[in-house]
Amino acid sequence: MAADVSTQAKTCYYVLLGVDRQATGDELRKAYKRKALELHPDKNRDRIDEATQQFTQVREAYETLSDPQERAFYDSHRDAILNPTDPASEAFMSEMGVTSDATLMTYFSASRFARHDPDSAYGFYGLYATLFHQLGLEEIDAMYNDPLSPRYGHAEHARFPPFGTSTTPDDAVRAFYASWSAFTTAKSYRWCDKWRTGDAPDRRLRRLVERDNAKLREQGRSGFVATVRALVRFVQKRDPRWKAMAEVERAAAAERVRDAAARRAAHEARQRDAVAAQRAAQARDAAAYVAPAWTREEDAADGIEAGLGAAVLAHEVDEEALRCAVCDKTFRTAKQRRAHDVGLPHRAAVARVREALLADERAFGMAAPAGETADSHDPLLAAAFSKGGENATREPDAVDSDAALNRC
Repeated sequence: MAADVSTQAKTCYYVLLGVDRQATGDELRKAYKRKALELHPDKNRDRIDEATQQFTQVREAYETLSDPQERAFYDSHRDAILNPTDPASEAFMSEMGVTSDATLMTYFSASRFARHDPDSAYGFYGLYATLFHQLGLEEIDAMYNDPLSPRYGHAEHARFPPFGTSTTPDDAVRAFYASWSAFTTAKSYRWCDKWRTGDAPDRRLRRLVERDNAKLREQGRSGFVATVRALVRFVQKRDPRWKAMAEVERAAAAERVRDAAARRAAHEARQRDAVAAQRAAQARDAAAYVAPAWTREEDAADGIEAGLGAAVLAHEVDEEALRCAVCDKTFRTAKQRRAHDVGLPHRAAVARVREALLADERAFGMAAPAGETADSHDPLLAAAFSKGGENATREPDAVDSDAALNRC
């Protein structure tokens, strides 16, 4: 037997809050606070029963419209929720032994159940336990007795967990919502047929009639399924058992977050301690380090000649020591300057300068030592010009440096 139907007209939730249907979330919240202050029973002691009822309706309106999913369902089914059920249609559905969408719409209200005794027949658990039990029986009946049902003959596989009471274990509560949240109906909705196939005069029209009726049945089934699932969400949101489980889960999740943060902090502290210990060990090793004797030699070149095999430390040399005035060149390191000084081009330039000085002395009547020439002070340069041939007649700046080095 179908559930009883309340034919009492309802007030639109938007009217209760005093907002239009395009109101934003902030506008709904402000309107609810204003109405709650106005209708709170503590401020209306002269009409406390009426104020309590109105306050409950306003709170129910805000709870529904503040949830985007519930608000979308309410907006799309607003007329069916507000308008009284057609008695003739309900009588037909009752004769068919099924619960109509209009009947389910009357359960989308917290005013349907008594709050003081939730396990009573008219309390939260008693009311919805009866409703979902009836819906489950209707589905099983369709599987057994409706040949047009998409699940005809498969009633043995049907599972419709009961709603339970306030003391139902958490696992059973989760099983109920998991099953009914994915509800699909086995009813054929053959009563939605608009045409009688037997009245069709030929096969072509009969096929058109069957197609039209099949479309209407599918619309009826999909609408009923959507209504049942929306009702499940409505009940779940207001179920004290589910709220308690959600609170426990939130506390457990917060505890897991705190534990993860503590583990991360401990890991970072261990890393910091390890780095500090490593740096301290490096500092101790550096303080205890004794440099080898060869690194303390004042003259790095002597260390290399002694075969110590260490790199010569670079010494800062002033700019004048790195500049060759004869060749008008400046070098970056002392090593480059020493290599330049032993090269034949530099020695030839020095010989030219010395020759010029000797010429000046002779011009002023200053006798040079016997046998002194420009290259007599440089044995390597003198050896380069001591042999005959083309090289012997060259000027000092034209000396073949490669040949001179080979002779050396």
